[in-house]
Amino acid sequence: MKTSWVRQTLARGASFALLVSFIVLVPISANASADPSLPPGFVGAGNPVVVVAASVTPTPPATNTPTQTPTNTPTSTSTQTPTSTATNTPTPPAVANDLCSGAIVVTSVPYTGMESTLAATKDPGDPTPSCGNHSAAKSVWYRFTAPSDGRITADTFGSSYDTLLSVHTGTCAALTAVSGGCNDGNDDARGSQSQVTFSVVGGTTYFFMITAYSGNGGTLVFHLAFAGADPTATRTPILAVTRTPTATPTGRAPRAR
Repeated sequence: MKTSWVRQTLARGASFALLVSFIVLVPISANASADPSLPPGFVGAGNPVVVVAASVTPTPPATNTPTQTPTNTPTSTSTQTPTSTATNTPTPPAVANDLCSGAIVVTSVPYTGMESTLAATKDPGDPTPSCGNHSAAKSVWYRFTAPSDGRITADTFGSSYDTLLSVHTGTCAALTAVSGGCNDGNDDARGSQSQVTFSVVGGTTYFFMITAYSGNGGTLVFHLAFAGADPTATRTPILAVTRTPTATPTGRAPRAR
């Protein structure tokens, strides 16, 4: 019996499947009839011969896909610089009557007003007071229209700072100082507060500017009082007595006899 060998070289790591088929064959005899279903040289009679047919199906080797190893990149640690905390200084409240155009209108008398002048400013259009040190710092304004002729008394008694009080007529764009209407309080017994008294004309508007002598401001107390003029007294004319001179009898000389 002739044996044939089949060799299959496989790649490293490959596997194969072996398919084995058993066929019973007999050698061809001289007088045997050929069987077309058998391979050439064999017939269906005689001693069986085992033929091993191997079919090798190679399996492709496994492909190793390289995996990426994660690279840990060190991250920088940020250093926080401490920031200083700002301290907010409270802003003084705005002053509504900081300008002449915003003067507080006094509608009834006697009048008392109180306010803080810490946030008041000096407006470029403010007039220069004619008394004291002429300070126009921290100026605030009031105005009053006299209902009739009379007298006005205004003061800053009770204020917490050294005041200067001046009075004006006209308009905010063209003010005229009132004669006798300026006082800084430092030249008399009033101390650091101010007071003015002056005659007024009915229907005239008077503007009162209060400023800080030392430029600091504080709590302002403002008083205003008005007194109408006394009615004119009607005097009864006194009649002059006209005396008629009496005749003085003239003595006669006695008649001579």
